[in-house]
Amino acid sequence: MKDTRIIYKPIGIIRSEHKLAEKTPIQPVYAKGCKFQCVIFYQTAEGLAYLVGLSLVYFLYQFYKLRETRFIVKLCLW
Repeated sequence: MKDTRIIYKPIGIIRSEHKLAEKTPIQPVYAKGCKFQCVIFYQTAEGLAYLVGLSLVYFLYQFYKLRETRFIVKLCLW
């Protein structure tokens, strides 16, 4: 079997106004109006120049301070 791992390196940091995990909204509807900042590391900034003019950009992020995970999966049939 071929190795199919995906290895990524961070290109920046996303900062928000939320400081306490238990008070951070987990659904976008409750985070409306919350401010955040994407700080791009200078080593990768030049390579992101092509993003200028795009109307949509997706950010993948990792919760690096997360100690425990508890997922609740709900099946939604359309």
